[in-house]
Amino acid sequence: MTRYIRFVGRMLAIGLVMGPVNHGWYFALDKLLIGKSATVITKKILLDQIIASPLFASIFFMGECSSITQERCHTNSLEELNKFHRNRFTDQLLVQKKLFISLL
Repeated sequence: MTRYIRFVGRMLAIGLVMGPVNHGWYFALDKLLIGKSATVITKKILLDQIIASPLFASIFFMGECSSITQERCHTNSLEELNKFHRNRFTDQLLVQKKLFISLL
């Protein structure tokens, strides 16, 4: 039970960090690119996918780095843990980009 409380605490902390960051990003994006034309929307989506998506995924995966994740990795080595997260981060970005392109 204590494991899950720590996990929920980590996810809460990630949400408290990512919420304002997401809000600020989309607020700035709306101020930078004004309008509702297809060109403006396309630019917003591309900027979001190129800049924000890797940043937000990084924040999430750094926050997820907890004792539960270490147990899943079966390692206490920081190097192995970084490799685990790097692989997950890359996989997540590739899946996201493939899904994004398929929806176009």
